[in-house]
Amino acid sequence: MQIVLRKIWHTLKVVAFVLLSFTIEGRANAQDSTLVSLNFKDAPADRVLAHIERQTGFAFFYSSRVKNEFGKVDINVKNMPISKALLQIFRGKNVIWYIRNRSVTLAFGDNRGIRDEGDSIRLITVKGQVLSSDFSGGNGGVAGATVKIKGGNKGAVTNESGEFIIVDVPANATLLISSIGFEPTSMKISGKTYVSITLVRLIKTIGNVEVVSTGYQNLPKERATGSFYQIGNEVLRRTPSTNILDRIQHVSSGLRADPDNQARTTGTKYVIRGFSTINSNRRPLFVIDGFPYEESAGPDVISMMNPNDIESITILKDAAAASIWGVRSGNGVIVITTKKGKINSRPEISFLSNITIEEKPRINDMPMISGADAIAYENELFKTGFYNPNDDIYPNVRHFPIISPAMELLLAGRRGELTPNEVKMGLDRFSSQDIRRDVLKYFVRLPITQQYNLSIRGGSEKSTYYLSFGYDKSKPPDRYSDSRRYTVNFSNNFNIYKFLETNFYINYGKQEVNAGNINYQNLLPGGNKVAPYSVIVDPVSGEHLDIPNSAGLRDKYLDTVNFPGKLDWKYRPLDEVNSGSRKDQNDMIRLGGEFRFKILKGLLLEFKGQYANTKVINEVLRDGSSFINRNLVNRFSFVDAGGIVQYPFPLGGTLLMSQSKQAAWNLRAQLSYSISWKEHSVVSILGAESSETKFGGSSNSFWDMMSLPDSL
Repeated sequence: MQIVLRKIWHTLKVVAFVLLSFTIEGRANAQDSTLVSLNFKDAPADRVLAHIERQTGFAFFYSSRVKNEFGKVDINVKNMPISKALLQIFRGKNVIWYIRNRSVTLAFGDNRGIRDEGDSIRLITVKGQVLSSDFSGGNGGVAGATVKIKGGNKGAVTNESGEFIIVDVPANATLLISSIGFEPTSMKISGKTYVSITLVRLIKTIGNVEVVSTGYQNLPKERATGSFYQIGNEVLRRTPSTNILDRIQHVSSGLRADPDNQARTTGTKYVIRGFSTINSNRRPLFVIDGFPYEESAGPDVISMMNPNDIESITILKDAAAASIWGVRSGNGVIVITTKKGKINSRPEISFLSNITIEEKPRINDMPMISGADAIAYENELFKTGFYNPNDDIYPNVRHFPIISPAMELLLAGRRGELTPNEVKMGLDRFSSQDIRRDVLKYFVRLPITQQYNLSIRGGSEKSTYYLSFGYDKSKPPDRYSDSRRYTVNFSNNFNIYKFLETNFYINYGKQEVNAGNINYQNLLPGGNKVAPYSVIVDPVSGEHLDIPNSAGLRDKYLDTVNFPGKLDWKYRPLDEVNSGSRKDQNDMIRLGGEFRFKILKGLLLEFKGQYANTKVINEVLRDGSSFINRNLVNRFSFVDAGGIVQYPFPLGGTLLMSQSKQAAWNLRAQLSYSISWKEHSVVSILGAESSETKFGGSSNSFWDMMSLPDSL
């Protein structure tokens, strides 16, 4: 029985082989033995194809788009195989074909390389596997992915292992692969019968979902509780300010930026949702890349950051922030997230340059009393005898308070030193003067700010990177001041294993601020004893004139007093410009890293650390010709018993130096778990944090320096 079965099976194999050989030969013969006779001149190609169909019984299939490539045909052949006839019909045209049984399919393609008499396109069977580059999934197969042939309807869906098979695929076809949650991609077969395709997670799409950062975690907007406001990179780029916080003050509801003079009183420039207290701390809490930074009178880390390195800012406004950051968040929280690299992204090189030109300060629009009104007011006070004590007790006691130039004229007329006509002429001259004209001409300029930023950003499946260099140069309205800032930012992320991820970042900034010995704001009337009708430069001779100074004495006394060794006691603003300078230098470095372990699905263990160091150095240099030094020399000098003038305050220049330092480190271990099912989700965090901040500072004064160094 076994012998009979073996003989039958052998016979079946032989028959199958014969049938297969017959089928293959039959298909070749159908192509090669079918002959056509054609005689057309300047005829449409579709008309020629219709004639072939009537002669041979073959059917041609093509789209209207392919038909547009046909053109006109000149052909005169007799008993030619159909494959050779097609070569002559479509020579020089972008049409290719393949023959299956008695069907001919036409498509777009270059047929210049066709030399054989068979199909112009070889049909193959393609097998393959679609893989995932997802970090958590390793390179596992993607189930349910769609694999289609570009330009056709044929395709397949991958099985649980991500495998697929498609038969009768043109050898030059392109596969289109897509799956939910992955970036769609394509691949040219190029004659291969097995392909492996890797899909990348839709990282960018996930990033476009609105996410609120609390500093400890990122939550989708719809799941975040409390009041918050998020500002993305596109909004941050609208304002070309060099300070990141200046870019958000007009785009965020509930955030108010106070003027600098009010900020000195409240302790902060930025207030969230109004005052939370009368006399206590009103400063919000800043969180940079997950670690807190408390705004203080020390070095300002925020102003040292390059705004072009910021990805987003989230402002937490209400008591919900206290559940995260505790009592420190009583005045609100500003969460700053810096830029990072992108997974599977080619290098993106970006260069940003902008120049901002602002108008001069409108000091002419200041609500200031005019010279004529000021003199009229002072004249009324004089008539009441308000200023009489300034003359009645002078010089019997050492009482030399500063009074205005107009009052000095009126008192001089009262004493009989000036005639009424001379007093009137002097007052009329004062009435036509305005100190703001000289301030605008000699101390104010057009503010100009220049910003330059070069960055490169990218990554692969295993790592990402971001590197930027920034340079800012500012010329403020004060003519004798300028500032420069240099920044470098680098971050790198590595997927070491499918369960382990690490990142590292370093941020460095340096700022230099140079200021003159005088600021234009100190010359405007206020609490500095400057009269609104004062003049800084004589309009005729160009001589530098003196004006009252709050640290000085009355002109009547200065014009009459005389003692051995007395120095010039007048305050001339334009002479003060070159008598000293101020230099501030800020340095900041911030570096940190993180390890993330994916223990189980939804269970994440993180270890984070950061170290930040800031240093501020201030130098105030004044030479012996400055008013402050001359005033101190005159006030404390005396003649000893031997008739020699003594100067307790040295005659030379002074150099005042101070520096402040702040060093802080943070360490955090955090275990988080999240799970979602149907319309529900649970997120939990367990962690511990340790931090330390140290402040330090020192100051030094150098006196009697006849020859001062540029810097120490």
